[in-house]
Amino acid sequence: MSAAGVNMQSPIKGVVRIVGLIQLALLAWLGILKPLNCMAARDNPTPESSTVVVISSPAEGAIVSGSVMVIGTVFDPAFESYELEFLPDPAPSTTDWEAVQPPVEQMVINGVIGSWDTTGLLDGFYILRVTLNRTDGEPVRVERQVTVSNATPTPTLTAQPTRTPEPPSAEGPDMAPTSLIQQPPTRTPRPTATPGGSTSTPQGLIPPDSPLQPANLRRAAFHGMLIAGGVFVLLGIYSFVRQSIRGSFSDSWKWIWREVIGPLVDAIQRQKQKRKKQNDTGEDV
Repeated sequence: MSAAGVNMQSPIKGVVRIVGLIQLALLAWLGILKPLNCMAARDNPTPESSTVVVISSPAEGAIVSGSVMVIGTVFDPAFESYELEFLPDPAPSTTDWEAVQPPVEQMVINGVIGSWDTTGLLDGFYILRVTLNRTDGEPVRVERQVTVSNATPTPTLTAQPTRTPEPPSAEGPDMAPTSLIQQPPTRTPRPTATPGGSTSTPQGLIPPDSPLQPANLRRAAFHGMLIAGGVFVLLGIYSFVRQSIRGSFSDSWKWIWREVIGPLVDAIQRQKQKRKKQNDTGEDV
């Protein structure tokens, strides 16, 4: 083998190694991001893919009065309607839930579920309940125990004048009636049972500012491809210059186009088609 052939193989081997690294980067990009996206979707369920019934306000054990705005989320892919009800706590077994409003046939996400007027209720403990009715399954219920306190005025006790005792007469002792003030019994709150079927939103596995977020990984892979492409272009220019000096420019160009640039262009086009197909599928869904 001549010295010119040996010198020609040296830059070609370097180019082949760079192309191999680029292909490995593409495979890693395509093979790693999809599992990460699936993991993020599993650990951060969105209303589009899960049942969410939450009462954000009033909180558990809150003291309310007057007109109470019930805030929260009622969402389900098989949503039919939801109901807002209340019940005294404790209540006899024969007591039915009393509706705050008629059933609502529109989902709510971080908004007003209903307005509960407590002005006509006695002060005490109550259970507030939201029931999600599904078209294909059992209803989902969430309850909150609250205390209604509409500031009932406390009666003012007026001091009575002191009476001077008189000697007993023949007709019998003069007995003055004594007023007894009886305090109402203190209600003891009972623990609220955990509603079955309610879904809470877990915290995400990957923090939003983590470099492992899919968007950050895509950006890093894209920058890596740009850097690798720049190095590849510089090496190509260097090889062209060397081959032009030695008179074998045409053969080198054909080989580089067939073995390096052609496969790289095909890979980029396939990636663009795959992204376009994924975007079209997402818009249809």
